[in-house]
Amino acid sequence: MARTATALLALVAIVPIAWTLNCGGGGGGDTQPGTDSNVEDATTETDNDAGSDGGTDSDAVIPTDTGKADTGTDTSPPPVTCTKAPTFTSPLKLNHNPDALRQVANGSVAMLPDGKLMVVFLEALDSGSRYGLYSRIVDPVPDGGKFGADERLDVDADNLTAGSALTLGRLGNGALTLQYSPGGGPKRARIYSHGKWSPEVGGAMPIVDSDALTATDAPNGQVLVTRAHTSTPSATAVVYRPDEGGAFGSWSSVQTLDLDGGSGVPTVQGFALPDGRFYVSVWHGGGGPSIRVRTASGAWSVPSLKSEIGAADASPALRKMDDGTLVLVALEGTGDTRRAVTSTWNPADSTWTTARLLSKTTDANGVVPFVGGRADPFLFRVSDSELEFVAWVAGCTGASKDCEFHPISRRYKSGAWTDPVDLAIGSPVNGADGLSVVAVDGSTPLVQRTSSDTTSAQLRARIGAVASFAPVVSLFDSSPLFSATTHTNTNFFGGSLGLWSIAGRTNVPTSGPTTTIASAIGKIDPAATPPTNWGAVIDTASAEMRGLSYVGAYLDGTGSFTVAIPDAVDGGSRVALLAHATSTGGALDVQRVQLSDETGASFANVPRFPARLGGVDKSAIFTVLATPSGAGTGKRLRAYAWNGVGSVTPRLLANETRSAHPFGEGLLTYGCGGAILYAVDPADGSHGLEMVLVQ
Repeated sequence: MARTATALLALVAIVPIAWTLNCGGGGGGDTQPGTDSNVEDATTETDNDAGSDGGTDSDAVIPTDTGKADTGTDTSPPPVTCTKAPTFTSPLKLNHNPDALRQVANGSVAMLPDGKLMVVFLEALDSGSRYGLYSRIVDPVPDGGKFGADERLDVDADNLTAGSALTLGRLGNGALTLQYSPGGGPKRARIYSHGKWSPEVGGAMPIVDSDALTATDAPNGQVLVTRAHTSTPSATAVVYRPDEGGAFGSWSSVQTLDLDGGSGVPTVQGFALPDGRFYVSVWHGGGGPSIRVRTASGAWSVPSLKSEIGAADASPALRKMDDGTLVLVALEGTGDTRRAVTSTWNPADSTWTTARLLSKTTDANGVVPFVGGRADPFLFRVSDSELEFVAWVAGCTGASKDCEFHPISRRYKSGAWTDPVDLAIGSPVNGADGLSVVAVDGSTPLVQRTSSDTTSAQLRARIGAVASFAPVVSLFDSSPLFSATTHTNTNFFGGSLGLWSIAGRTNVPTSGPTTTIASAIGKIDPAATPPTNWGAVIDTASAEMRGLSYVGAYLDGTGSFTVAIPDAVDGGSRVALLAHATSTGGALDVQRVQLSDETGASFANVPRFPARLGGVDKSAIFTVLATPSGAGTGKRLRAYAWNGVGSVTPRLLANETRSAHPFGEGLLTYGCGGAILYAVDPADGSHGLEMVLVQ
């Protein structure tokens, strides 16, 4: 099988998000967070990877990928200058009833458009098994933070328990989504927009647990929620209007989105337009989607005819342009080589153009390699008015081993595709082994050719809205960490804030045993000499990261890069490390987060939201749950924070006598600080929900 770099969308939230009600919730305990909890895969929604809450979205739909980076909830944020190392405030106690010994079983936090923090939490109503769901807003003012009154979001009939899941997410224009799981009956969902929580979605559009929901927010605060029913080919949509219909806003009438004669479980995607309109694409059975439009007045158009291409099994990519045009690229054909075809939807007459072949070289029609059960991503955003197709293509239509592949770029702008440009990475050879296109984020394509023995790799990347790809980078040249006997395996992260790689390394000498050696982290700068500045992940006591084992990889707004490693090797032992690289790369700050008097430590949570662009978010926070030595002791909860100044700063949040319980969604980084949400047991009389601000 061809070796390709893992295609990861790093540090960019995709909006609108695919928002499914089968999300796992609740962290705490010793649950290890999933791999890359803040690194977005090319086919998942914003928080759909196996994040620190251990949840997955088994029935998530294909995302509507606008390709725009998530700039958070502030469209024109001011720059932030960090002038001191991180400091930690005294804990804020956020319980609904802080004087009663009532368990807080789950919690989550997200940022609002004004910079305040929305906290939702699940607290026992009495000493029994009944729980209530509350929200409270925290203002992270410099003197330690302050909070307002809480608001209950559930009703007694919801029958929430200590094990009820909750997930709080944010959309691109500032709205929040909340989903939670009652003890009986269908799951619940609510929207927060323009300073208020919506009535429960199920009251406007009946849902069941297996339904897939998507949420899309518009600049005017309205939020489109669509439902795809999994047992019959049906779909519906409803719009939350926060400024209409009373103190809590209102829901529009339910709109049926079914296609006449459609079959199969539908996939529904939403797009918001600046003028208050929504587009909805509905995929049914074979062929591409039908489009419906909700006007600013709330009326819905009739569905357009379906596109001729882009069935759900065709790895489609659908993007919206600033003029309202939708561009669809998908695969056709079978086997290990498949054609890429394209069609566009015109909002003026609600029609799709005739499908045309997109994957062609300068002299012949071509094919795209199809490896490992899915295609490499191939459609990227340049700007609101320009898209780019990037792929390895060939001038033959046979098996990939017999085809000579070239990396090409084609731009879509002003209603037309440009001629292909050969990106020329090395001499063309037959076969697709070692070829990959990595979607580092929705706007950063990286094209790579890896040698058959994985000892060398050449790549080109387009970083930001620039006219062309950077020159070819030989990834491992000019670094003593790599040699002719060093075999590698790489992942890539970042985007416009910086381009980074993690390389697993194996030494394979001409004679003697094969040995796994410490992994390396490299900052890639095509304009520098050498173009990659590498550092080995080894702490001062010689514990080292091996392979690509990490639970969190995070790029903050300074361009610095931090990785949480759960099982670094220290002789015959396994320990947890935190590796931090400054924006220039090179030497790493590697800390062991398991202390000498502890028998084990694991990362409780890692950054869940990407840094906002514009130099706004310059911090990184990771928390660790550790087990002290000795029988009968509880757990310690520690935080490790970076503010863009000085080194990573640790802080003990709760010692073993307080039995700390972290939450998988209880951590938020922003500005020069952030917030950490956790609960403690009543051993010292301070039971309840606490938040510590990092400033």
